[in-house]
Amino acid sequence: MSLPRRSLAQAAAAFALTLALAAPAAAPAAERARSSDGDPLFEREELVADLAQMAGAIRYRHPAPFAFIAREDFDRLAADIESRIAPRMSSLEFYRLAAPLAAATGCVHSYLSLPDAAWRTLWERGGRLPFQAALVDGRLYAISVPPGSDISAGSELLAIGGLETPELLARLRAAIAADRRGESGFRARINADFNYMYLQLVGPVADCALRLLAPDGTTRDLSIRGVASRYFDKFIRWKHLPPSGFKEFAEGVSYLRIADFEDYGFVAGLVESNFARLAATGARRLVLDLRGNMGGAPECGALLLSYLLEAPFSYFANQYPGYEGLASPIPIKPQAFRGELVVLMDGASSSTTGHVLAILAAAKGRAFLVGEESGGSYVCHDYGTFVYLNNTKLPLRTARRTVKAGVVGQDPSTGVLPDLEIEPLLSDHLAGRDAALEAALAVRLAFPGADGDGE
Repeated sequence: MSLPRRSLAQAAAAFALTLALAAPAAAPAAERARSSDGDPLFEREELVADLAQMAGAIRYRHPAPFAFIAREDFDRLAADIESRIAPRMSSLEFYRLAAPLAAATGCVHSYLSLPDAAWRTLWERGGRLPFQAALVDGRLYAISVPPGSDISAGSELLAIGGLETPELLARLRAAIAADRRGESGFRARINADFNYMYLQLVGPVADCALRLLAPDGTTRDLSIRGVASRYFDKFIRWKHLPPSGFKEFAEGVSYLRIADFEDYGFVAGLVESNFARLAATGARRLVLDLRGNMGGAPECGALLLSYLLEAPFSYFANQYPGYEGLASPIPIKPQAFRGELVVLMDGASSSTTGHVLAILAAAKGRAFLVGEESGGSYVCHDYGTFVYLNNTKLPLRTARRTVKAGVVGQDPSTGVLPDLEIEPLLSDHLAGRDAALEAALAVRLAFPGADGDGE
């Protein structure tokens, strides 16, 4: 979810106040020692102070900082990070070291980030691994490789840059923000772009040792060179989820893809026009694709549900600032879809999307859910604001309020579970096959209002 529109000015004022209060204790960059890459270096005491500021912000600003990590374990993690702070480090090095402290909250809306300039520098300077990878059954595989590569697509990656794959995945898992620290959420982030996750959280690649298990069963040790970011997409082909849009399949089956809920005007136009089309054509089945949708404005989710459900509903369980009307019964649209509804979901389906899925799951028999456990659930921590660390100026986002969808009896320790679980196989990744969509188109349903006699 996102901040309510009427509080954006308040958020901007709070942001300005934060900057004003974050007195620059750091020395001017021109006076600092620099790394071999030219990055300013911060002294250990400055970084220890930033870590303490970060830990305090998480403890006292987040509404549930210890929901998924015990207080004692959080304190031990902070102490461990402090023990590994070097006498001098760049802000990027400190970011990679400290990011797990924010991720430990198990909240997709709470994370340590980098300033825009640092992102640009990382992108421009960093060499990329010359392949894209996917996580399947806990193992990491090279999926997309450039023509003529020594790496065969389908090879299992056993070690990269001297890091055994289990250790590498543990490092990435610790630093990536995901609701409940859920495996489906982590897998979704890795499979969306492992290559960039590696660049961001491990480092750029110049020459890199690689050990792999080739498809023919042989273990190989290779030395590979990195690919510049600006050339990466020219060499590496990668199948991404499609953008938002609508299409019609044969036999009265339609497909609506909503990639995010960020822009209410765009989502409203997409939803209203295409549900009018569904009503006019009398489509028998709608496949709604919410995979990769990490949320956005709750109004978007409420609008979508008003075209899907059969009876008035409350989007939120309580009245929350800026969204008071979403706790009252929301009427169903006259052009609401009455046919078979199949919804595609995955571990990236979180925040507002988690609320939408939770409400659909609560409407027993209305929707058939296909894919993987959602990243989000009916509970979400957001209304997030940024704190800027005094010395490194790294932005720390922390959720400030807990919001709950208008459902009862669901388990907050899990995401929304699919009715039909489809996790892509290695062969699906290699062939570019969308197994979940194929299942959504083919499945025979047996709930009220559905055609067919079930399976």
